Amino acid sequence: MQIGKICLDLETTGLCGVYDEIIELAIISYDGEVLFNHRFKPTRFKSWPEASEVNGIYPEDLRNEKTIEYYRDDIQKILDEAEAIIGYNVNFDYKFLRHSQFVFRKKRIAVMGLFARIYGAYDEYWESFIWQSLKTCADYYDYDWGSTKAHGALADALATLYCYKK
Repeated sequence: MQIGKICLDLETTGLCGVYDEIIELAIISYDGEVLFNHRFKPTRFKSWPEASEVNGIYPEDLRNEKTIEYYRDDIQKILDEAEAIIGYNVNFDYKFLRHSQFVFRKKRIAVMGLFARIYGAYDEYWESFIWQSLKTCADYYDYDWGSTKAHGALADALATLYCYKK
């Protein structure tokens, strides 16, 4: 069964897709329905202070969570049924998912790259448009974060989907 386009976001223990771990993942349908939204206890890390400063997720928040392995079949099923995967920096997310042994060969849509051209800040030296943060993109389109804040997987997935549709 195809579920159409999905949008996902994840939070991690750091920036290295082959070393750090996913600690939160949200996947929503193109209509904004939450298909998956969980936090995970990492298997290799006891703390991740630099990432915690950004994503607000600390070891004590994950103490009673299951590992990502517990949800493997549920996550893979969603990825298998998707026709395309939307993410703000979807290639970053893809590296983490691939390293965690998830498989998806569907079209990936990177909103960050699309928005960079719309925003129009150009770097002459690199001869390319400058990537902007999700917050900048969301502000550009007057996105209302409501009671949520950036750098939560579900909040970021919802903001990314909104921006993509704009």
